[in-house]
Amino acid sequence: MNAPELLACIIAAFIGWAVAKARASGALAREHAAMQDEIRRCQDAAAVARFKAAQLEQELATWYRGCQQGKEDVIAIMPLLLAAHERLSKTEATASIDS
Repeated sequence: MNAPELLACIIAAFIGWAVAKARASGALAREHAAMQDEIRRCQDAAAVARFKAAQLEQELATWYRGCQQGKEDVIAIMPLLLAAHERLSKTEATASIDS
C-alpha cells in the first residue's frame, strides 16, 4: 500500500468516525429529550397524585368529624328517646287498663 492509499484509508476512517459520532450524538440528544419529557410527565402525575391525596385526607378528616358529631348527637338524644319511650309505654299501659 502506498502513501496516498494509506492517507485515503485514514481519511475515510476519520470521516466514518465523524459521521458515526454525529449520528450517535443526535440519537443521544433525542433520547435525552425523550427522557426529560418522561420525567416531566412523571413529575406532573406525582403532583396530581399528591393533590388528590391531600383532598382525600381532607375528606377523611371531614367524614371522621361528621361521624364523631353524629355519635355525640345520638348519645345526647338517647335520654330523650328513652324518656319518650317510657311515657309512651305508660300511656299504652294506662290505655289497656282503661279498656
